[in-house]
Amino acid sequence: MTNRMKKTTTSIIGAMLVFALVLTMAFALVPSSALTASAATLDNTSTTWDEDSTIADDVTISGAVTVTANMTLTIPKGKTLTVGGGINAEGKTLTVTGKGNLVVTGVNGAAGSNGNNIMGRAGDGGSGGNGTSGSDGFIGDIIVTGATVTITGGNGGNGGNGGNGGSLSGDGGKGGNGGNGGNGVSGTITVTSGSATLTGGNGGNGGNGGVSGTYGEAGTAGTAGASGAGYSGTLTLGKSVKLYEGSDNTGTLLDGNDSASREYTGERKASMYVDGPDFVPHTHDYATVWTNDETTHWHACQNDDCDAPKGDEAAHTYAETTDTTAYYTCSVCGYVDTEKRAEYYEEN
Repeated sequence: MTNRMKKTTTSIIGAMLVFALVLTMAFALVPSSALTASAATLDNTSTTWDEDSTIADDVTISGAVTVTANMTLTIPKGKTLTVGGGINAEGKTLTVTGKGNLVVTGVNGAAGSNGNNIMGRAGDGGSGGNGTSGSDGFIGDIIVTGATVTITGGNGGNGGNGGNGGSLSGDGGKGGNGGNGGNGVSGTITVTSGSATLTGGNGGNGGNGGVSGTYGEAGTAGTAGASGAGYSGTLTLGKSVKLYEGSDNTGTLLDGNDSASREYTGERKASMYVDGPDFVPHTHDYATVWTNDETTHWHACQNDDCDAPKGDEAAHTYAETTDTTAYYTCSVCGYVDTEKRAEYYEEN
């Protein structure tokens, strides 16, 4: 009986080893592209971005976009992605690459309401309402690598006009103040190649004062809102990237240092143009060993300044049952999930 049990155990172990060998060979034969997470394709309804994405054709998104994860947006050459309601990536980083165009505009502020007119002989006209501020074009951190990016803050709303006073003794109402223009970028922007045009929105006009009666005083006009800046936060210029005032490289040169990457610390202008070198992709030199983190594994490119340093990136692969160490050990890269390992030992 004992010999028979030993033979049975040996047969089972042998079968398991053969299965493991076949499984290993199967993974080796899978093309690397099959293990790479594909980029999502955005369309005009894509208002939440939570993964690496691209566009197949020109796309216009009229509303606001929210970025909920660190991600790369690849825009092919000759294609344009337009966002008309601003992009909010607060706490996240959006990397824009490719040779296409990203055009982002903040939301314009609302105009103030007009003050009430007095229809009788006495009484002061009502004050005009204040215009609201325009929104920032982009909030969060953005890295531009090769793409052409244009970001504009929303314009402030105009102040409402003051109402007219009574025809005999009424004062005219005060005009409302204009709203402030939004900034182009509020956060951190880094340009290593390609270009970025950053423009603050215009401040809204102040409303006119109301007309007074014969013995009254005319209302005072409202104050115009302040224009937004091209950016508010941190602007980092890569090597050989130049910065100009205005919307192109014909404006005043603000920073032309070619020697190294640096943070711009000069005056912020209402419109600024960041002019980087053309992006020249290199041939990746991916390592043969896997690099990993808690959720994915990848082959790391060993070249400096790589635009896509993670090759063959994919989620870890685990067994679904807790009766094997493969439940907590990734079968592709060998990463050990400590939480899943704890579950394994609780079950076994």
